[in-house]
Amino acid sequence: MLHVCRFITDHHPATSLFWMPADTPTRTPQLPTELWIQILRHIDQNLGLLTLCHTSRLLRRLALPLAFRAIDLQSVEHHSRSEMDKNFKFKVLKPLQAPWLAANVTDFRVALSAWHMCHKYGRPRIYGSSDCSCDAIDRQLGDSLVPMINLQTLDIQCLLCTVFTDQRHRYIMELKTRNLRIFSFRCYCLRQSHALRERVLSSSVLATVQVLRWQVTAYDQLTDSLGEILDDMRTLPSLSALYYHGTAMDNKLLATRPIKRLAVYGAESALEQALSKTPAAFTHVIVDDLSRRTQMLLSKSSMFTELQHIGTIPMVTSNDASNLIELLLALYQPFPHLASLDAVVPEDEHPWNPELLSRLRTLHPNLRRVLCRNESYFAWLFNGESWERQDIQEFLAWDIINGACDHI
Repeated sequence: MLHVCRFITDHHPATSLFWMPADTPTRTPQLPTELWIQILRHIDQNLGLLTLCHTSRLLRRLALPLAFRAIDLQSVEHHSRSEMDKNFKFKVLKPLQAPWLAANVTDFRVALSAWHMCHKYGRPRIYGSSDCSCDAIDRQLGDSLVPMINLQTLDIQCLLCTVFTDQRHRYIMELKTRNLRIFSFRCYCLRQSHALRERVLSSSVLATVQVLRWQVTAYDQLTDSLGEILDDMRTLPSLSALYYHGTAMDNKLLATRPIKRLAVYGAESALEQALSKTPAAFTHVIVDDLSRRTQMLLSKSSMFTELQHIGTIPMVTSNDASNLIELLLALYQPFPHLASLDAVVPEDEHPWNPELLSRLRTLHPNLRRVLCRNESYFAWLFNGESWERQDIQEFLAWDIINGACDHI
């Protein structure tokens, strides 16, 4: 374990917090191991867990695996790319290939950026210089992901150099996890992805996936072979939540799977056609602008009798904002189970206050939560008697659809 820690700390000073020499004298309070584990689970910041690893051998042994439950390497910076900026995240990835550490990872998110990682990107081609390194980066990511036998959430955003083969990201089919529940794959490097898409969808690793987002820039085409794969109900048999972009594949899934949670960011005409065939009974629906999608949703009201969450209510800045919001939500009064909303709010003054929320509860007696976002993120929660405001972590429509906001 120590050589893994030293490898990471050599390249990033913040991670030195969990490096502790073997002969460091420590004294840990005598508590049962089970009690220590319960205490550590209340620490939701990896930095805090890594700090504890510096205090004693016992806490290092208990806290280090917890610190690697969730790995988030999704931030894509847009400033200058030094060698450390460009390579750091993959120097961190290499130790994760160790089976004992990889087995602890349940949540993995990564953004692959050619701007930061590729030796060739944005530079003139010079004879004898190193070629594009994107394929090597992709293979290294695969070497780290495959051993994660307990992986439940996988979110890959790929901005690597464009290729016209299906050789990248093939490790998705080789994942050893059989617990994958949430899968998001957004790729802008592939231009011929048909074979990869069909192989991934047919692989056993997706048999447990409940939440799917698939967005690839390759030509959107429902080939005969892909149509057969999607018609087979053994493909994605557990799917219940979909991030919809209006692709042929999305339309097919929406028309054939019992989707419960739906985020819509696609052409409305294609969506209406898919909804005309769907067996879904939605509980959560999020669109880009609820005020523009109302007619479409109300025309399919039979699909929303179990609706619990709806969004997104757009930013309203007029002097009559509260009344406009009330009029909009009055249209959804036939949905008796509505309990949650999400809205975009102006940063300074906004209409979301206890007075408006009380009026909305008159329309929707089960309403108990409103998630608000813009520059800051907060929630209005009904405690049974009154509304209370609570600051929350950043969230997107994807987080609501995949259940990450359910605990709020």
